[in-house]
Amino acid sequence: MAVRKYANEVGIPTVRDVKLARKLYKTHTKYSFVDFEHLDEVLRLIVWLEQVENTH
Repeated sequence: MAVRKYANEVGIPTVRDVKLARKLYKTHTKYSFVDFEHLDEVLRLIVWLEQVENTH
């Protein structure tokens, strides 16, 4: 939560997708690959991130 608060204070956009975070936490381990089932949702976040980076 402190990281999210700091990001908001300095103007860094954040995404909060609790449903996706819980699914990934439950089904994956650290440094594991994202499986095909969750790939679309993760790619949407990556596309969003690229769009945000390209607007600044």
